[in-house]
Amino acid sequence: MAVKNLVVIEEIEGKDHADTLIGVSKLALVLQYQGKYKEAEGLNQRALKGREKALGIDHPQTLTSVSELASVLRDQGKYKEAEEINRRALKGKEKVLGIDHPDTLTSVSNLALVLQDQGKYKEAEGMNRRALKGSEKALGTDHPDTLTSVSNLALVLLYQGRYEAAEEINRRALKGREKALGTDHPDTLISVSNQALVLYYQGKYEAAEEIYRRALKGNEEALGANHPNTLTSVNILALVLQDQGKYKAAEVMYRRALKGREKVLGIDHPHTLISVYCLAYLLHHCHRYKEAIPLYQRASSGFHGALGPDHRETRACLKHHASLKRFLDGEAPKDGIHESTDTHPTRLYSQVLSPSRAGSPSKNR
Repeated sequence: MAVKNLVVIEEIEGKDHADTLIGVSKLALVLQYQGKYKEAEGLNQRALKGREKALGIDHPQTLTSVSELASVLRDQGKYKEAEEINRRALKGKEKVLGIDHPDTLTSVSNLALVLQDQGKYKEAEGMNRRALKGSEKALGTDHPDTLTSVSNLALVLLYQGRYEAAEEINRRALKGREKALGTDHPDTLISVSNQALVLYYQGKYEAAEEIYRRALKGNEEALGANHPNTLTSVNILALVLQDQGKYKAAEVMYRRALKGREKVLGIDHPHTLISVYCLAYLLHHCHRYKEAIPLYQRASSGFHGALGPDHRETRACLKHHASLKRFLDGEAPKDGIHESTDTHPTRLYSQVLSPSRAGSPSKNR
């Protein structure tokens, strides 16, 4: 429908008309929501270029296009580029709209997410607190965008090991979303998953598994079996199963997540590589070393290119890969799988626990 509407508008108004560019942006958002990120990026680039030419670089609609482009770049794991473009959007909105405008606060939240993706947790926390304070003042404590800020703050606290604070804040987000959006809304299900993650980090595995299964079922029904959010739920459920010793069930889930992500996101997307890494780690743990080695190689090489050599995922994967190689070469008495719980793939799962939702001015969720 969105494609047909755009074709009609182009025929009537022309390719560079303001209404046409609105149609381009809407179609990009639809494609992004479907996980078709490369196609969405091309349309976002077109909309941005057209609006810069017609409206100027600081017009609110142009800045909306900047934000939408940053969002789809983040979805593709292009975090440095996304950070740069998000900073442009934030600076422009602060100048044009003011520091407390809801659209400005959206850009604050979006920048926080991409900082979090890169492991810059302290800076991300500061941005999330700014967004939350501003949203509470401008929109109220129960507005969906405020609850998004609550959810984002809970996650960044979790990644810093502040579990009790993260659990308390995420309960607020979950309760608010259930009331405002309903129990089966995708954003509510993200809060469900995040609450399970907090329980998991505290070693409450059975409770975490039960809640993750609820999230997975809800995402399958609401979004489809191969939507990126659904595949996130699949991969995280596999992690929980693995840490309860349910290795066969975990492997099935990992392979489902990997197959789906390769199809939807591409073989080099960071989320796909996390599935590769998690599967390698499971096979390593089960002493299936020859199967684990090529997966470690693929994941570590991919992380190096996508995230850089200093990112936590890159370093952790390289460490496990190197430990297993030393063991197989007879240079180490142990296989290295239990060297450090800090390098368990679960502990490094920042990329996939806050799946972005297309749309502007609403925040990424």
